[in-house]
Amino acid sequence: ATAATTLVLGPAMLSVGDRAHLVLTRPLTVHPEATIEFAADTDGMVGLRLKVRAGETYLLDFAVSGRGRGVYTIAADSQAREFDDPDGALRRLLIGLKAEASGWTIVRLQRSGAGYHLHSVEVSGAP
Repeated sequence: ATAATTLVLGPAMLSVGDRAHLVLTRPLTVHPEATIEFAADTDGMVGLRLKVRAGETYLLDFAVSGRGRGVYTIAADSQAREFDDPDGALRRLLIGLKAEASGWTIVRLQRSGAGYHLHSVEVSGAP
């Protein structure tokens, strides 16, 4: 048996070797001592590119805060999940990912409504 590991990505660490990368589309600001900020209703998006192994399960934890009312959408392959955010509070969006095949996959985070900040993404799962 192998021990599970945790990777943490964010504005100060956008990549962890050949295991995980944050791919940013149209961020307003990226500050290593703060957050990654996105404007309201643009095509701004965070992509978590993650190397997975078939049959393994991963827990993804996105720490975010909105600048007002909005809805977060996390999508991977053909599946998506929405998280209502009525007050723009700091929150953690958790989603499980079961790898069907080994290799690279991408999980996308977007928000409709007001802009938002990505504080970090934590990935727990197999090494």
